[in-house]
Amino acid sequence: PTLSDCVITGHTNSGIRVENGRDPLLERNTITGNTATQGAGIHIWGSATLVANTISGNTAGEDGGGLLSSGTVTLAGNTITGNSADQGGGIYMASVSVRLLGDTISNIHPDDDGGAIYVDSLEPLTCQAVRFTGNTAGDDGGAIYVKSSSYKVSFTNSLFAGNSATRNAVGYWRSGSAPQVERCTFAHNTGATVLYSSVVARNCIFHNPGTTTEYTMNPRYRSEYCLIRGYTGSGVVGTFGADPVFVDPAGGDYRLAGNSPCINAGDPFFYDPTFGRDPETDAAGAPRIRNGRLDIGAYEYGMP
Repeated sequence: PTLSDCVITGHTNSGIRVENGRDPLLERNTITGNTATQGAGIHIWGSATLVANTISGNTAGEDGGGLLSSGTVTLAGNTITGNSADQGGGIYMASVSVRLLGDTISNIHPDDDGGAIYVDSLEPLTCQAVRFTGNTAGDDGGAIYVKSSSYKVSFTNSLFAGNSATRNAVGYWRSGSAPQVERCTFAHNTGATVLYSSVVARNCIFHNPGTTTEYTMNPRYRSEYCLIRGYTGSGVVGTFGADPVFVDPAGGDYRLAGNSPCINAGDPFFYDPTFGRDPETDAAGAPRIRNGRLDIGAYEYGMP
């Protein structure tokens, strides 16, 4: 079944409820102003595909202000903003796999952990070209909170900007989970540190003057070709400290300016993992490797 171009508002037991076996396509809907104990905007038990929906202003008493999923879910091009809950203000993952592609999750403020996403699932969370902006957590994980070291998450070509938490401004995960973070930008987030240290980071920007500690590399995990504010170490391939020089960070534009040291400074041996298929794109949907070598961060220089 397909549900499209609807406005769903004012419901007190979730705006949309998806039962097992239904597998709907939800597209171009506006889901706003709904409430529930869990999954105020959308509560999914089965599987679903969400495309170009706006999920905003929903309130859960416990988990999943925008969405709570207990089934396999794919999201593409959705805007999830201004929702609230105790945990997982935007999305709460429960025993499922979730894949996000080109979504925006912003201005979400849960009382406890996981501003944008709370992960409580053995199945993977995969984020490609997702914008996490302006989210906060009352305790930990301004954007992402991963409950167990057994849970696997990965982020590629994504932007994390203006998120905050008392402890880890962007992400917290249990030691040993080692999330994969590649070609991402972490900028102007606020908290004690940006990320919990057990993470594999490649071709990423870490520039967060509002944190006490930038990303701290754990020698157990391989990280390389990163710009890290204040970094003065050596022995980490391609990693350096500098101002990344964004176009207009005050205005939310984290593309690289023409004099950015991140241009053509990424992994020179990077190859497009989609070779032979559609090419990989950056956070703005532009093709990667425009000027002969990968740029560091979520955006490739020179694209609109």
